Amino acid sequence: MRAVAFLFVGLAMWSLIGCGSGSRPIPMRGEVTFDGRPVEEGTITLTPTDGHTGPGTGGTITNGRYEIPGNVGPTTGGKYRVEISGYAKLGKMVPDPFNPTGPQLPYKENYIPAKYGMQSTLVVEVPTNARELQQDYQLEKDKGAK
Repeated sequence: MRAVAFLFVGLAMWSLIGCGSGSRPIPMRGEVTFDGRPVEEGTITLTPTDGHTGPGTGGTITNGRYEIPGNVGPTTGGKYRVEISGYAKLGKMVPDPFNPTGPQLPYKENYIPAKYGMQSTLVVEVPTNARELQQDYQLEKDKGAK
């Protein structure tokens, strides 16, 4: 009888504490456009901010879409600074830094303004009850830029 009482108390405490509490990673996906056109190739990086201690994460952007899998996604209840890069091939070739004697690679340049990259003020907050997150980004050229 005593064992049953301990089991009951243990299950009651587990249901109050563990089941569904705390932060957990979730999948995040969305679309990224620049001046109304899909970012064909790039990256999205999420860095914890404002005291959030969860891990940073990110993914690749392909044909204007990105998807960060749930096992490495942002954590619920977290706030993240978002950095986005988009790469354009400029038609010139450069040596492969990992294999300098091998075939050359196309030179790519980031065309997304710094206000969305290293100087980004973009932020995403992940609700504590979220199971997944859809977040789109419509980026624009700096005023006066060509």
